[in-house]
Amino acid sequence: VFGPILNHDTKLFTEPMLLKDSKSILMQEAFIIYKAFLAELLRLLKLSEQTGGKCWREAKRRVQFPEYKYTCIGYGTGTINGTGSGRNLNEKILESAK
Repeated sequence: VFGPILNHDTKLFTEPMLLKDSKSILMQEAFIIYKAFLAELLRLLKLSEQTGGKCWREAKRRVQFPEYKYTCIGYGTGTINGTGSGRNLNEKILESAK
């Protein structure tokens, strides 16, 4: 389905809002799961009273997006090991969502 050029990132980004328009049942179900994930994440952030509280920590845990090694998705510098979204980006995601 996806054949990356090894040692060179593909600069591929997924647009989740397109999932709902797919003719594939699998992709339509993925959109439902995506929406449920975001709704629960926003609920946790709404309940969080302070950075570092229980709900904040759970939300932070949920936005740790791994990357599978050797898929070359995203941007890397000198490695194809797949580092995922990273701590700084995760914090920005949470702060923006809050």
